[in-house]
Amino acid sequence: MLPFAQTPAVRWAMWATGALVVILSVPVPAHPLQETPLLDKWTHFVLFCALGWTYLNAALGLPVGSFRIRLLLGWGATGLMGLLTEGLQGFLPWRSADWLDVGANVIGATLAVLSYPLLRRRFSSLSP
Repeated sequence: MLPFAQTPAVRWAMWATGALVVILSVPVPAHPLQETPLLDKWTHFVLFCALGWTYLNAALGLPVGSFRIRLLLGWGATGLMGLLTEGLQGFLPWRSADWLDVGANVIGATLAVLSYPLLRRRFSSLSP
């Protein structure tokens, strides 16, 4: 096992990364919502907000740095993943890379950073 993948949160983040790469790499079949304006951007936004929560959960569990550094690490990793997946899509003939998708990815990551502390506090108060 990889030495940095010792916590369940890091393993979840690694699985989420693999799943996201697969999701964003496969051809998109024709569907009835295809003509919906900005549907692709909303999809990127939601996917990267969820990925951001996963990365933040992993980064905040690391034993290094302050809370703000780990928060920045989770946000930066999510933003970098958004840029890399768009770069990957640029090489696939059935997908296209788009700077607006990168923007939607970063906005999703930013919402994850802004909402994560509130959600974590809310859900930690629900546990017994």
